[in-house]
Amino acid sequence: MRTPHSKLFRYCTIAACAVVVANGCRLERSPLPSIANATPSEFCPGDTVRASFDYLGSETCRDATACEMQFPTVTMTSTPESFPPQSIRNYVGGVDFVPAADVVTLNYGIDRDAVLVLTSRTDAEGRVVNVSRSVPRTQAQTIRRITGSSETELQHAGMCDGSTPVNAPANLNGDPRRSPNLRLAELCNINGVPVSVTLSGSAPGTTYTQTLAPRECLNTGMPGVPAGINASTVVEVRSLVADPSTRCSATGPSTPPPPLRTLARRGCA
Repeated sequence: MRTPHSKLFRYCTIAACAVVVANGCRLERSPLPSIANATPSEFCPGDTVRASFDYLGSETCRDATACEMQFPTVTMTSTPESFPPQSIRNYVGGVDFVPAADVVTLNYGIDRDAVLVLTSRTDAEGRVVNVSRSVPRTQAQTIRRITGSSETELQHAGMCDGSTPVNAPANLNGDPRRSPNLRLAELCNINGVPVSVTLSGSAPGTTYTQTLAPRECLNTGMPGVPAGINASTVVEVRSLVADPSTRCSATGPSTPPPPLRTLARRGCA
């Protein structure tokens, strides 16, 4: 037996295809494990967090008015309360807030079992594509304040820049789940060879380079290290020992240098 909502969804799907009777339409079913998304979910004191949802993903609507008829209503609350309760009718939406406690639970409620997205795509037969996104009606996400320091191992892949062997830089803010306001306390060389490390991104044109022996760490609070370098966002590293198997040629073939690794210890400012 069909539920009233199932009938309504079926009728809406038929109506959405009615405007393209000549070619018809195709319905794709695309379950979503969750729409709950908070960035950063690991925050520093004073951070602004954005709690949001997104049913579109990479899709775009083919008709704004028709899509508006399919919008779900999403309610959003927080425990303890960090923002006023929200009721948003749209495919995408969200709210910015400053967490009121060290641990906050975000609650999402959706008014239907499946959301119909009228996409601008067509298939190989010229039929327009509608996407049905099913998702649990209630969801929760917990965000937490960062305490102490966190460690991140950075990977620096080996590559050839023409005839020059290099290693890829690493972005300290590459993980959107973590606060962009983390500050670098130490950067350690965890390779078996000495390396030269360069920190940048704290301010335009500001860089700092230091040589590190194996297992040695650069402490950003030590004398001689420029003030503010702990806000660096990019780590570059270069081996000071040439690898005998590396062969870099502008015309190829090439054998890139081995990868390098560094360990970043960061905490809230």
